Amino acid sequence: MFILDGATYHAKQDTSAGGVARNIAEGIYKIYGNVNLISAVGNDQNGAYIRKLLPEHCASSIITLGNCPTASFSVLLDRKGDCRLVVGDMDAHQAITPDWLNYA
Repeated sequence: MFILDGATYHAKQDTSAGGVARNIAEGIYKIYGNVNLISAVGNDQNGAYIRKLLPEHCASSIITLGNCPTASFSVLLDRKGDCRLVVGDMDAHQAITPDWLNYA
């Protein structure tokens, strides 16, 4: 049990690239080899990491934003591995507009 009291608690941290769309695009690519992910990332380390994970032609419709960080979220798991809390910054996805979809 944890109390949201502003204190610092010992924890373990892991970072991975995900996102439902990215995970599905990677799976389709591994099976069929023909996929193009439409998304937006920031001009930051996380955005570069996501681009690096995908073959270049799969990432040709990913917009790089200069004014917004790559979407990310943090998940707090309990000792059993069950999700207890999720917080996220998904503002980068606002750049994916109908106009961009027509262009992509």
